[in-house]
Amino acid sequence: MKLTTVLFILLIAGTGAEAKMYIVDDDGFAQYDSINEAVLAAGDGDTLYVKPGIYKEHILLDKSLTIMPLRGEEGSIFLEYDGNPFGFGIKVQADDCVIEGLTISNFTGPGIYVNSDGNDIRDNLFINDLHGVLLNSSSQNTIEDNLARRCLCGIALQNSAGNTIKNNQAEDGVYNADRLISAGILLYSSDNNTITGNSAARWHRGIVLHVQSNSNLLEDNLVSDGVYGLWMNDSCEDNEIKRCRFANITNAIELRQSFRNSIRNNQLDDIDHGIWISDSSANVLEENVLTDVVWGLYVYGDSEDSFQNQIAESNTMDGKPILYYYDRSGVRVEGRECAQITLAYCDNFTVQKNVITNDALFLYGSRDNLIRNNDISNCYGMYIHDSSHNMIEGNLACKNRFSGIFLVDSSSNRIAENTFGQNNKNGILLSGSNANQIRENVIESNLDKGIILIGSNENEIVENIIVNNSLGISIKESRANELYHNNLIDNLEQASDDGSNNSWDRGPLTGGNHWSDHICTGDPCYDRPRMIGDETADNYPFQSRDGWSLGPKHI
Repeated sequence: MKLTTVLFILLIAGTGAEAKMYIVDDDGFAQYDSINEAVLAAGDGDTLYVKPGIYKEHILLDKSLTIMPLRGEEGSIFLEYDGNPFGFGIKVQADDCVIEGLTISNFTGPGIYVNSDGNDIRDNLFINDLHGVLLNSSSQNTIEDNLARRCLCGIALQNSAGNTIKNNQAEDGVYNADRLISAGILLYSSDNNTITGNSAARWHRGIVLHVQSNSNLLEDNLVSDGVYGLWMNDSCEDNEIKRCRFANITNAIELRQSFRNSIRNNQLDDIDHGIWISDSSANVLEENVLTDVVWGLYVYGDSEDSFQNQIAESNTMDGKPILYYYDRSGVRVEGRECAQITLAYCDNFTVQKNVITNDALFLYGSRDNLIRNNDISNCYGMYIHDSSHNMIEGNLACKNRFSGIFLVDSSSNRIAENTFGQNNKNGILLSGSNANQIRENVIESNLDKGIILIGSNENEIVENIIVNNSLGISIKESRANELYHNNLIDNLEQASDDGSNNSWDRGPLTGGNHWSDHICTGDPCYDRPRMIGDETADNYPFQSRDGWSLGPKHI
């Protein structure tokens, strides 16, 4: 028997009614060869010193005990699954317990399940458990310096408040879409917890706040190499997220139906989607630094309230500011180089001669704005939603990842003298958008369509140059649109129309369009219509490019 063991036995013998110490050794060289035997013998305030070994058992702590390694011993203490039908490794029902220095593995439930208050769980390793630590209806616990590996959740809190989760690590999370949310740290209906200095690597979701988890502090955490960094969902309010870092994440920060949260001084590196805010309002974003993001900030929702967020210019992408305006009028934004511009429920803005470097120019619920001579290229172009009576003129929107301009449920806008070229999808896309005027634009070499109308009616498409697109003009489920005096040149397919009563000419005097693949005589031509599908035709096409500008018609 080692000297340390003898000394502890002597010490125990002399403690009398004071707090006692017990030694557990699976080799049988101490008082107890199982932890459970020592738990049964011990009383509140006692300490169980566990020697290195393998202990196949599960433990119920209904006394205020400390379980920790015997100092001076080398090797790990393995607590392994023993077939317990409840699945847990240690269930803590008493307050003020300490669990330190164990390796808890392969349990079908939590490695440590806590249903009490004021406990300290530190320096433990959890491997292949359902959860590393689960707190249920517990408060004032400290979970510190633990490592969870290959669990569904590293640390999970349910209906628990006032806990400190500090300097823990979670690695290689197990994702099961049919079961629970997989997360390095999960808070479910849990308030006023402090989550600081933790790291989560290679989890489906790094940190999750779910179902009315409010007033929590998340500070100085690191999430890397996952799908979601921080995911907040279902009425999570008044949380503070600051000085956290998200790296190599598909979706760094996502808020869904969450309100009055503060997101400040966070760093996002190598991200596909930076900060996405859905159906959430009154959130504050300041001094967040985004680097190497594909799409930095996206705010959307079904109501105006979804856009009522305070997003400051101090938020940057690759050093360029984010310009976000909500419910403003009469502002002039000119000559700026910025990552994105958003106008949400704004009117009478002038947005002129700006360069957008990363995201897009967004308009939501905005009207009577002038968008002129901006360079919106090599990003996502322009996205116009539920916006009307805007003038969008002279802009350059080329080589974008999606379309040059995308209108959704937006009517009576003027889109004129812009250049939409070499975009990865379309030059101009209208969906559910009516009575817009599209004229004198250059729409060239877009990978998909030059102009596409889907469920969009009574638009006027006039004097555009549509050249070298996969499909020049496409009309689907749309009616009463007028298309004339356009040059359709060398598109792989010039045009398609599903036959919904659109007009491709304005009669014999005004004529129709010029088609580079149609041979006819006259400007316009009267005797050789250009068919568009089986039922639709341009009855008066032009033989010459810009034939309508050549003066009196010639045959």
